[in-house]
Amino acid sequence: MTGSKRLFNDTVLELKARIESYKENGFEYSSLENSLNNIIKRCESDVTVVKNGPFMAEEQSKNYSKYYKELLDLVYSNQKEFDNFMFLMFAKYIKSASITIENLDEFINSAINYLQKCKDNMSTNTNVDIIFDSLLDLVLMEITIKNNSSLLDYIKCFSEYCYFLNRVASKRAYNLNEKAVKAILNREGSVGELFPYIEEDMLKLMVSKNTPLRDSIIKQVEALHEKLEENENRKENITYHIEEIRRVKELKKDAIKSLAISLGLIVVPISIAALLYKPMLKTENYNTVVEEYSINDGLNTHDEVMSLVNETGEETLILEYEPWEKYRDGFTRDYREYDVSHIDYDDLAQYLLLDLQRLGINYTENREYKDALAPEDLYTDNEYVVTSYKQYLDNPIITYNVDGSSNGIIYVFLAIMLSVGGGMFSTASFAKGIMYLKEYLDANKNLKENLGVDLKELLNKYAEANRDIKKIQKELVMFYDKYKFLLEKKKYREDYQELTRERL
Repeated sequence: MTGSKRLFNDTVLELKARIESYKENGFEYSSLENSLNNIIKRCESDVTVVKNGPFMAEEQSKNYSKYYKELLDLVYSNQKEFDNFMFLMFAKYIKSASITIENLDEFINSAINYLQKCKDNMSTNTNVDIIFDSLLDLVLMEITIKNNSSLLDYIKCFSEYCYFLNRVASKRAYNLNEKAVKAILNREGSVGELFPYIEEDMLKLMVSKNTPLRDSIIKQVEALHEKLEENENRKENITYHIEEIRRVKELKKDAIKSLAISLGLIVVPISIAALLYKPMLKTENYNTVVEEYSINDGLNTHDEVMSLVNETGEETLILEYEPWEKYRDGFTRDYREYDVSHIDYDDLAQYLLLDLQRLGINYTENREYKDALAPEDLYTDNEYVVTSYKQYLDNPIITYNVDGSSNGIIYVFLAIMLSVGGGMFSTASFAKGIMYLKEYLDANKNLKENLGVDLKELLNKYAEANRDIKKIQKELVMFYDKYKFLLEKKKYREDYQELTRERL
């Protein structure tokens, strides 16, 4: 394909795409379409009649060049119509776009650029009212935020533009308070004004009643509230399943415990008797130095006797505590536990400088409960505590539950008697526990589907829902802080006060 033919075909495609856009948006297209079809038809005719021969390609290239120039002339002659069309598309976009304080100036600058481009042919534009209705939206938004409008200042430089804006503004005045409109139109000095509906008092009256920016912000706030409600329902649903699964597990545990006691007391009385002559249960604990460091409390050190933390007897953990939250009749908080024992620092404060995520240090997530809070529990941001354990493994503290004695025979006899009676009682308890479990599951059939769900997984989902809720609440507070001059209704003020109280 020659270069001139490629240019011709590309320009035809561009103009056809433009015509399709005109058709889809109700813009006049027939004149452009007829002109394009005429050029294509004449070009195809001239290219077809070129005879085969050594100069065929050259002759065809000349024909394509000739008609390519005609296409360029058509594009140029249609440029004003195209500018009008693009202005119309921009005006329609204003109605659907999410315009904020941050991007408003971009829209204002684009509007002024289009007004400059279309200045000479605006009077022939059949969509002028649609365009200026959108420009009025931008003017009202500017006045809302800045108390003045650079777009209005530009429009007032041209009487034709003032006429168009005044015309669409007068239609909006029908939705305003009739007495207020008459008071402005009849006030001293206003009689005889050419464009009374785009004067300052009238536009501010429109701003006080309605602006697209207010509508846009309210829609975003309402959408955030819907997301917040969805996540709160999700959190409540997860909480319900957690409590129900815990209840079922407790019932199962009680039943199995009864069975285990029953079997143990019946089958092993002799073993119990034998064990009475030597330690029955051996426990090893170790003297442990516990060091804790946090930004608020500094370094604290104390001694404890505790079981082996790990095979080395040394462990360092970073604990990340979320704020306490009201839960039923008490309080709950989630916390994460990061094991950083493999990192050796003399100063515990250095551990708080670690980038745990980049280091790939995983965590386990836990939850704890309290009936009531102390003053030190009223923090609002996540708190971090570094805890270090160092144990003296050379000197274990060994304890036994039962020691051998000369009274072992008596204990053996008592063990046998108690095992028989206790076994019968425990077997009955096991049967009763199974009955309770069955009745509970029958009454809560949906639980059967959830018993396979890992409780830890549910707790993680609860923490995720909680984080999402806090994120949305933070976003809502940001909206209220930034756009409070637009959110004047009582329900928004009360919602803002409640959200800020929750964050304190």
